[in-house]
Order: sequence, then C-alpha cells, then structure tokens
Amino acid sequence: MRSLKRNKLRTLSSQWLMASVLAVSAVSALSALPAAAQGKIEISEVTVTGYGTSQSLATLDALDNAVAQVTGTRIASDTSNDMRQELKDGKSTVTENFKQSISKLTKGIVKSYQVIEQSKDAKSGQVAVKITAQVPRYEQSVQTKRLRLAVMPISIVRSLVTDPDAVQFSERISAGTEAYLTQTRRFGMLDRRNGNAVDKEHDFIRNAEMPVEELVRTTAAVGTDYLVLTTLKEFSASVENVTRPNGRQMERLSMPVTVDVRVIDVASRQIKFASTFHHRGRLLTGKTLQTHATDVAQSIGEIILNAIYPIAVIAADGNTMTLNQGGVTVKAGRKYKLVQLGAPMMDPYTKESLGRQETDVGLIEITSVTSQMSTAKLVSGSAEVLAAGDLLVRPRSAEEMQAESAAAEATVEETKKKSKDTDW
Repeated sequence: MRSLKRNKLRTLSSQWLMASVLAVSAVSALSALPAAAQGKIEISEVTVTGYGTSQSLATLDALDNAVAQVTGTRIASDTSNDMRQELKDGKSTVTENFKQSISKLTKGIVKSYQVIEQSKDAKSGQVAVKITAQVPRYEQSVQTKRLRLAVMPISIVRSLVTDPDAVQFSERISAGTEAYLTQTRRFGMLDRRNGNAVDKEHDFIRNAEMPVEELVRTTAAVGTDYLVLTTLKEFSASVENVTRPNGRQMERLSMPVTVDVRVIDVASRQIKFASTFHHRGRLLTGKTLQTHATDVAQSIGEIILNAIYPIAVIAADGNTMTLNQGGVTVKAGRKYKLVQLGAPMMDPYTKESLGRQETDVGLIEITSVTSQMSTAKLVSGSAEVLAAGDLLVRPRSAEEMQAESAAAEATVEETKKKSKDTDW
C-alpha cells in the first residue's frame, strides 16, 4: 500500500511538472503588446555650458549638465570614470573619434554632441565649453506609472528545503502569485525572480555594437514601491483512502499548506500588509499538485489585491451589477460576498484611518467577464442595497468555498448513486 501511495504521488508530481512546462511555453507565445503598453525612446537636443580646468574636463562637465537637464539625473560615477580614463590615455574630447564613440562611452546616455564655442578666463585659467547635445530619454510605459509591485522568490522553512515536492510547489505559488497580480492590470509588475537572465541580456547589449536606442533601454530600470514576500511554512503531501457513498474505496490527495504573506513599503521599510494563508489540504477528487498550487497562488493574489484595490461595484440595474475588475482573475460562475461601506473608522490610539465600516449585504455570482470589467447577478440579499451605492466585492473565505465545493460534490455523488451509474 505504501508503495502504491508513493507511486501515486510520483505520478502526480510528473503530471504537475509537465503542466508547468506547458504553461511557461504558453506564456512565451503571447502576441505583441499594444503600443500603450510599451516604452518608447525620444531624443532631446539641449544646449548647455560646462566648466573645468581644461577643455576636455569642461566638455565632460557640459555633457553631465546635458544629461541632468533631460533626465533629472547625473552621469553615473563609473561611466564618468571610464570617460576620464579615455582622456588620460591621450585622447581628447575634440577628436572625431571621441565624438563618434560617445554613445558607447556613456552607455547610451548621450547620443552625440557638438562644441559650439569655448573660452578661457585669463585670470583663473578656467575653461568654459558650450555644446549642443542629443540625449535619449526613455519614456516609460503606462504600466510603470501604476503602483509598482515585485514578487520576490518565495522562502521555504528549513524543514521543507530538502523536500522536492515542497520546492516545486513553492515555485509554482511564487510564479502563480506574480501572474495573478500582473493579470489584474492594477499594478506595474517588476521582475525580481529572473534577474540573472535579464542582467546577461543587458551585458550583451552593452558589449555588442548595438544602436544607441538599445543602450538606452538598459538604463531604463525603475524601482518598486512594494515588495511581496511569501514564506512556505507548512506543506505535506499524502494520499487518503476515501469511501464513496456507494461504498467504493478511492484515493485522494491531502495537502495542508500554510503561507505567510507580507507586503513591504520599500521607501520606509514599513510592513503595509501581513496575513497568513492556510488551506487545510482536503482536496476534491481530481485535484493535482499543480491545480492545488494554482488555487493557493490565486487566493494569495486575491488577498493582496483586495487589501490594496478591492473590487468595486461601478453600476447596477435591478439585480445585475458591473464590477471594475475583469480579465482572467475573475471567472464566470464564481461567487463573492457583497459588502456595503459605512462610516469612516479611526484608530483611537494612532488617530490613523482604518477605512470604512463594512457590512455583508448579500452574495453575488459572476455571469460574464471582459478584459477590464465583469458582470454579476445578486444571488442572495435585497436589490435595494444596489441602489444605495458604496458597494465592494470581497472574496469568500477558503473554508466557505471548500464547504460549498464539498457539498456540490456530495450532491453529484448522491445523484449518481440514485441513478445506479455502473461507473461508481
């Protein structure tokens, strides 16, 4: 029996790994993004003056001033040192060779420049150089103007590090949470799980003979506002023997999972949100490691999304309402709690806002979904609350959904038993 259970788990793990590979392949086959979702490069021409003890140093100062005027930042110290080293090697900023290689020397920060005039103060000996410079500026995509989030690689408690199933399961949770938050279209999602691959591509672009536009892209990185940190605290996989209503014995996976979730404000290092997700692990028939990990990742993504941007009712007509969330994160047929917002609440000690009072007023079911919105119907509760407005939609607890799914499965089993289906 133990051998049978080990084989069962091994087979399910193989199926899960194959499904993960197929899922990654599907993501890589996505079509091109719309223009609004892509950054673009603009070339700005500015006229500035630089000062120094020599013509070369004054030109470098002018280039630094040009970059600051366009981008608001100075040339990085390592890049500036590389340029100064070029001058120490006997080269001069007045040579055509230096001018032609300026984009590579500055790693795309300056495309080209021309000296308009230069002068030298007879008393101080200071040189002034006036130049016209072409400075590329990378216009970020609209996504980076949203609240920026980065999902860090998931941590695993020491007792689970040597469990290959736990390692694969945790990676699936991390990738699934990142995918869910990306698909909400509420955040500018930054990658923090594939840094080595990105760094290698940037190194290739810098070292190859690439156009200045490509070099500029390597300097367009942005910082994140919030970090999402997750830790797998509990994980175990076993096979249970289940007795059907008709008396037949079947095997079913049991996999309790506990994940700590933290959202950190990078600027202040403040913990903006903290929660512990727990699934008792009693999986329905047909569930696999992969589908269970996907469900857990979606639940964690929902917890984070609803803590920052809860789904809101934006229009209502009779028993039908329109929600401001769509895409793959909202599925037709799924039920949510409908809550009505009340008076603002204040913490009596810190005097900080705690949000508004929330009262459960009904249950809704998603009927249709578009890329940005969804439609739902009122399953329970009075339609009068829809006219009152100030409504949010909250996901039900894992226990509520598991209980409903179990009840639905039991109903199906009872129906099959009564019909004397020979498959059971």
